[in-house]
Amino acid sequence: MSKPSLLISLRYSLRRGKIPSVMLLSIIVVGASVFGILSVLGLLNGLQDMAVRNILNVSSYHVEVSFFPEDVPEQFTQDLFSYEEVTTVVPYYQEETLVLTESGEYIPVFIRAVPQDINVYDPVFASSINYIEGSLSPGGALVGINLIYSIGTTLGNSLHILSLGGKGSVLRPAMYTPLVSGVMFSPDSGMNSNYVLIPLEDRFEVFPEQSSPHFGLRLENYKDASRVKSAIQKDYPHATVYTWREIHKDFVAALELEKTVLSLLLGLLILFAGISVKHSVNRLLRGKRMELAMLKATGVESSQLTRITLGMGVILGVIGTLLGLATGYLFLIYSNEIIAAILSFVQQLSQLFGGNFTPQVFYTIQYRLSLGEVFTITLVTMCIVLYSSWRGSRDLVKNSPLEVIKYE
Repeated sequence: MSKPSLLISLRYSLRRGKIPSVMLLSIIVVGASVFGILSVLGLLNGLQDMAVRNILNVSSYHVEVSFFPEDVPEQFTQDLFSYEEVTTVVPYYQEETLVLTESGEYIPVFIRAVPQDINVYDPVFASSINYIEGSLSPGGALVGINLIYSIGTTLGNSLHILSLGGKGSVLRPAMYTPLVSGVMFSPDSGMNSNYVLIPLEDRFEVFPEQSSPHFGLRLENYKDASRVKSAIQKDYPHATVYTWREIHKDFVAALELEKTVLSLLLGLLILFAGISVKHSVNRLLRGKRMELAMLKATGVESSQLTRITLGMGVILGVIGTLLGLATGYLFLIYSNEIIAAILSFVQQLSQLFGGNFTPQVFYTIQYRLSLGEVFTITLVTMCIVLYSSWRGSRDLVKNSPLEVIKYE
């Protein structure tokens, strides 16, 4: 686009009078469209990352390794640190069993035996667990906060856990009765509702003596799980190795389905935004019909008029997109503060009408946006604006100046 065309476009875009309000409205429409797409995409990415992180930080590991009892290598825990991606190795035992509730019913739970000094072994897990009461101690059990209510017990009372433990080669059903030594809360609802942790030294009270431990591995980047799995299977052919995606197949499938549905919703949002931007650009150009017709009457060529309208589209697209990107990023950065302010307002409004709305938020909302996503949003917006400007200029060029003046 030539410099004179862009200067003429700038002049016609920023003239005083009625037209600047139309231009301002068009900029707001473009900015609001970019803001909506950017905010929704950033929050959706952040929520999905939070879901994966909550699973991996609390109830699962990036890679899990197990052996038959006779195949467990000596010093295997130390050997695992030879893989440069591995940052944490935790030996543990886990089994699904039944626990007796206060009403006399049995409900299924997961029993996991972990090192008592789990804070040293697995700082990521420790930082994700909040101890509501007590802690993990010998002869005790750390129970999820929702599971405590389901069982109907409290701190210091006995749990009645059905086990298949005991020494010897024959499995004998027994009732293991540790004291509730602690109550925990975590961002993973599964851990809150289904898990009981016991110290590793008490494992044979629940697990058979001949059972072997699992080894949970955390990596620098959980996306390297498949590569680490292949390396371990190559070095230890008798090992059974699973990545987090294989362990949580249902969760991963649900996440993929969610991504598909959200992509469709995001596509509808982009379509709606595109239609809004197109009508806004058309409205802007209709407001310029008289002035552009006068230019054509003075001998300005059709190609020059097209460049002028495209220049107006560039100005509109650039200002509107920058406005949308700036406000969208500000919203994402301060989303927790904005949501807290909204909840506080709703709480005060509820109290004003005699209600008792007390919001509780146990986690912070995070967002994620890549440069590729921002570039794509910007490119799509500019393409819609420029296409709308080009189509509008074709309609203007077809009409003669006398027709425009007659109907204006």
